[in-house]
Amino acid sequence: MSSGGRLGNRLSGMLIRVSESSRSPFPIKRADHMNKSSFGRTIFTVLMITMPCALSAQRPDLSGRWTVDTEASKMSAQAKSAGEIVKITQTADAVTVEMGANTKPITMMIKLDGTETTSEFPNGTVKTRGKWEGDKLVVHNTRAGKDGEMTETTASWFLRNGALVMQNDKGNAVVYKRVN
Repeated sequence: MSSGGRLGNRLSGMLIRVSESSRSPFPIKRADHMNKSSFGRTIFTVLMITMPCALSAQRPDLSGRWTVDTEASKMSAQAKSAGEIVKITQTADAVTVEMGANTKPITMMIKLDGTETTSEFPNGTVKTRGKWEGDKLVVHNTRAGKDGEMTETTASWFLRNGALVMQNDKGNAVVYKRVN
C-alpha cells in the first residue's frame, strides 16, 4: 500500500475511500455509488431501531407528594374518602412510599430488582415485589386476608398527564394529583 494513495476498505458491502491527505479528523468519504437518499434511509433505519431501546431505558420519576384525585379515580367510596398525602421517594434501586401523613405514617419499600420486601400495616403484613416494565412500575403485593388466606394483587404505577395512576388487576384505578 502506498502512503500517498487511497486505501480501499469494504464495510457492509460498500466501498469506502479514505484519503490520507485529508485535513479532516474523519477522513472517511461517501463512496461514489452511495447517494444521499440511501444514506438518509440508512440513518433513519438505525434511529428507528435504536430509539425504542434508548427510550425504554428511561424510567419516570414517581417522586413527590401526592393526594387522591377522587374525580378521576375508579375505586370504592371508602378508598376515595382517605384523602391522605402519599409521599414517594425514588432512587435507582427502590421506591419508598410513606402513607398516612394524617395518622401514624406507614412506610413501604419496593425494591426495583424484584426482591421481596416486607412492610407492617395496621391490618397485617404485606410482602411486596416490584420491577419496571417499560415506563410502568409493576408492583405485586401478597397479604393475609381476614380469614388468613393469602391474597395477591398486582398494580401498575405510571404517570399520565402529570398524574400518578395506580391501576390494579381488578380494574380499580387510583389517580393521584401532585401536591406542592
